[in-house]
Amino acid sequence: MTNDSNKLVPSVYLVLGEESKDADDKIMSIQEALSLPKADVRFGFDADDVARTISDIETPSIFGDKLFLVMENSEQLTERNSALLAKCLRANRFDGAIVFRSEKNKLSSHLENIVPKDNKFIYYLMFENRKPQYVRSVFRKFGYSADSDAISALLELVDNDKSSIERSCKRVIDSVSLLSADRKSISQADILDCLDFDRDEDSIELFSHIAGRRLKPSIASAEKAARSNKNISLVVLSLLGYVRRALSYKKNLMDRVSNPWKISTIAGEVVIKYPAEKDFLQTFASNYSMEASLCMQYILLDLERATRSGMDFETQMIRLAKDLTRIVRL
Repeated sequence: MTNDSNKLVPSVYLVLGEESKDADDKIMSIQEALSLPKADVRFGFDADDVARTISDIETPSIFGDKLFLVMENSEQLTERNSALLAKCLRANRFDGAIVFRSEKNKLSSHLENIVPKDNKFIYYLMFENRKPQYVRSVFRKFGYSADSDAISALLELVDNDKSSIERSCKRVIDSVSLLSADRKSISQADILDCLDFDRDEDSIELFSHIAGRRLKPSIASAEKAARSNKNISLVVLSLLGYVRRALSYKKNLMDRVSNPWKISTIAGEVVIKYPAEKDFLQTFASNYSMEASLCMQYILLDLERATRSGMDFETQMIRLAKDLTRIVRL
């Protein structure tokens, strides 16, 4: 007799890891392979959400629709709710599939133990030495080439997951194509004109308020930048770029290096030249400890991931305001 507590459920999948583009591609491939045209994506996991999911599993559709749920942010499930879902999935046959998605690399053992080995996928972020080639491949896919300086500048200004890199490449291509439909090469100047935080007045304003610990102006400036770009993720990435610069500058001061304005970035060392940026970095360094600066970086990374999780824009704005409040109070 088979022990039901050890039963695997072939219609359940785990798609884990921080590399969101590869994870999204895998979910789409599962959907296509099973001929399931529509996904019901769920993000929150309070008692009502779990109860609704269990009800969907236990109740066959009277219209014959196949169930395909993508449970985003599955690390938020409590042990109790994970156990309830696992028990329900073991006890019921349902038509379709359920994908548990998380940027973490492991979920509750209740869920891990019901999923066949071949249904578990973990996608890690790229190694640093693979990023330049990936940028080249994205530009090449759209018929463009980019020199080494352009690639280094782009990697300095964007986050390190494939989705962020691809969005930034497309943004640069859109800008270049508007200026010249015939030009198919990307230069460092093109990258800076389109992506450089120092040229974005809204972003300069936002960082200056955070550096000065001015909460209400920070929130107002962030909302202005987000609504003008219609993309909160880009605003967060811009701010994260400045925080990383500030961390390097602050470390230079602590280490008493001869030129504290020579800072380390993802793409290598750069020298801060703009007087306004120097003022903001000095203000930031005097107002935030190294520990607070590192915590700020973590908050922004988590916020940027959240903005790509499928939340609607207004919910993202609420999350942005809450996290800015945490940051300014560090």
